[in-house]
Amino acid sequence: MNTRLAALVGNGLSIAFNEDLELGSITRAVVDAIREEDGNDVVIAMRELAERALPDGVSGDEDFEILVDSFGAESKTLEMLSRLAELKDPGDKALLAAIVQTSEFALRVRDVGISHVLEVIHSRSHASHDEADHLFSLVEGVTSAFDEVTFGNLNYDTLLLAALMHVCDSRLADMVMVRRNAQFG
Repeated sequence: MNTRLAALVGNGLSIAFNEDLELGSITRAVVDAIREEDGNDVVIAMRELAERALPDGVSGDEDFEILVDSFGAESKTLEMLSRLAELKDPGDKALLAAIVQTSEFALRVRDVGISHVLEVIHSRSHASHDEADHLFSLVEGVTSAFDEVTFGNLNYDTLLLAALMHVCDSRLADMVMVRRNAQFG
């Protein structure tokens, strides 16, 4: 009998093997990094977005997604403004150019903000081989219990990927498109 498992993995796995990946802690580190960075226009905008998203500071895990979402929210709003401007007066090139310029700035703010998030996560995602033994055991147990295992990794860190690479070696396919003729019902 061919047994298959699909496992959707979130931040709980990361925290279980590395407490530094707790979302509230990551959020506090990102906010601190933004506050400490030199103040060019993008940094000033990131600070304002972070302050607006978390006006009372970081209080828990739920603030992580709020902060990350705040970096991209402005560019989404500007997309809508661009469509509205085209409807109002498609010939107003100055208005459209201003919105495009502002949209490009908002995208830079988003990219730099997200890079701060990923940088903090990356700096905390390291574990020595000895510290990873429990994670290796978990992955070995799961992968040996089934003929085929597909992990959906929602984490930004690389702990699960590193364990899969260590345990599965040549049996691992990362970032593959796994579509089959599936029947539902």
